[in-house]
Amino acid sequence: VFAVIGDRSVSSALFLVPFGDGIYELSESGQSVEGAIQFYLSGDAGGVNSFSRVGSAVFADGLASNFAYDGGGCGDTVVACELDAINPAVTIISLGYRDARSGTNQDDFRAALQAIVNTVINRGSIPVLLTPYTRPGDEANMRDFAEIVIEVANANNVPVLNVWRMVNELTEGMAGNDLSVAGAGPDRLGDNQIARFGENARNYYALDVLRRI
Repeated sequence: VFAVIGDRSVSSALFLVPFGDGIYELSESGQSVEGAIQFYLSGDAGGVNSFSRVGSAVFADGLASNFAYDGGGCGDTVVACELDAINPAVTIISLGYRDARSGTNQDDFRAALQAIVNTVINRGSIPVLLTPYTRPGDEANMRDFAEIVIEVANANNVPVLNVWRMVNELTEGMAGNDLSVAGAGPDRLGDNQIARFGENARNYYALDVLRRI
C-alpha cells in the first residue's frame, strides 16, 4: 500500500487516481510499470486500492506546516493520522507548490518538510518526495522550493522525483498553470505521452519509482 500526502499539486483526480479502476493503457516504455500497477491495485488501503484512495492528507490549500503540525481526526498530526489509517509501505509527498505561492519562509518550509519525513520514517514507511512543478511567471520561486525538496530528500537518503526539471524537459509539459494531459487521459503511458504531457510523465515516473523500491 502507498499513501499520498500533498497540496494542490496532487489534489486533482489526475495524479495516479485514474489507475484505480484497473483500466489503463501502457505501451513501449510504459509497459515497464505494469507490475507496480498490479501490485498496488491488489493492496487494501482502507477498503479501496492505493490509487483510488484520496485520504485526509491531500488538500489543495495545505501548507507543509499544516501537514506537519496541525491535528488530524485521530488526535495526532494530519500526516500521522493518514499513515496510521492504512500503514503504507511507501508514502509519496508532494509539497512546496502552495508554500511557494503563499510566500512561506524557505527555512520554515524546510523544517516542516523534514518533520513530515521524520514522521513517515518513524512509522516504518519509505518517503518518496516530489518537487513542485513550475508556474509561468514564477519560475525562479518555484525552482527554489523544488531545490529545498531535493535537499531534504538527499539529506535523508530517500527517493526524490524532480518534477520541476521533468516538466521543463517535456515538449508540452504545462497547460496554463497546470500540468498538461494527453487527450486520451493521464493513464495512457506510451513514449509519445511520456515525452509530451506533464501529468502522463509524472504518473509514469512516479510509478517507476514505486517499481524500483
